[in-house]
Amino acid sequence: MNRTVQGIVLVLFGGVVARVVLADLHLNYVKPGMGPALLAAAAVLVGLGGLALWESLREDPQSPATAHEAHGHAGHGPRAAWGLLLPVAAVLVVPAAPLGAFTAERMPAIAPVASSAAVFPPLVGDPADLSVGDFVSRAIWDDGRTLAGQRVRLVGFVSPDEAGGWQLTRLGLACCAADAYVLKVRAEGAPELPADTWVEVVGVWQPGGDTGVQGAIPRLAVESAVPTAAPANPYDS
Repeated sequence: MNRTVQGIVLVLFGGVVARVVLADLHLNYVKPGMGPALLAAAAVLVGLGGLALWESLREDPQSPATAHEAHGHAGHGPRAAWGLLLPVAAVLVVPAAPLGAFTAERMPAIAPVASSAAVFPPLVGDPADLSVGDFVSRAIWDDGRTLAGQRVRLVGFVSPDEAGGWQLTRLGLACCAADAYVLKVRAEGAPELPADTWVEVVGVWQPGGDTGVQGAIPRLAVESAVPTAAPANPYDS
């Protein structure tokens, strides 16, 4: 690959990474805290690409090395090198969507393990706004004590339940989409909704599900389920 093509590829790739971060599209792939590191990496790529372009402009076109490249390699190497831009174009044209119901149906539910000494603070509000992960942790590892009789509001997407109906679902990330885990709440008495519909659910935790068991799925008696826009960060934080 000659320096000109190398520089163009690096600049474009760095620009795409920066665009993905600035548009918050990186939240479909990684945790929010990785945004600054990705922007730094994009700056390095653009800087290296700019340096390669600058050096290509300074090369002596009459030097033996340059003449050999123009004569023997320009017809093949650079043309093949342009193929490296295809992944860049793919990200621009078809950005990856966040994981959804298709993934959730094929993965077991996870109940984030709480320390035996964990203290769950009392809930505030009626209904109390909770993340799906917080609701699952309280239901499974606190035996629902702080949830008993308390109306809560959760936001997640619809994934089909093998037993019928659907589960309010959210995916969490340990680091990136490759190590995602699934959080599920069985929505009892909820109206039928298509898979992957984002919904705001208000309801009350129902005893009867397993507690203190990894992978248990708590139950929620649904009072209302209203479709809503997907959040900027689709993963449970």
